Amino acid sequence: MNNEEFLQLVEKVYAFHTRRAPGIPIAVEMVLRARAKLGNAEKLCAVAETSTCLPDAIQFLLGCTIGNGDLRMMPEIGRYALTLYDRKNGGKGVRIFVDQNRIDAEKMPETH
Repeated sequence: MNNEEFLQLVEKVYAFHTRRAPGIPIAVEMVLRARAKLGNAEKLCAVAETSTCLPDAIQFLLGCTIGNGDLRMMPEIGRYALTLYDRKNGGKGVRIFVDQNRIDAEKMPETH
């Protein structure tokens, strides 16, 4: 996926989310990376450790929702993190999170 395609995808998630939040591009990248790590997974399920932005990217990009039982939210953890796993492959999964200590507050204040 090139930069233009990524930005177009982010715009679609902004529309789904209903506002332009800085967490959306990060969430899109996280979901895409997690999905790529799982390869040909058949039955994806997700756990979001926050209720901010990330669940909307998961829903839009993967179709995992609370309603269909494929998305579980655990906002009490309070990390900008997701776990994506394949229910049909013995639960093989990947966890991706933002390490705030590695984000330069001067270069990226809105992200920090």
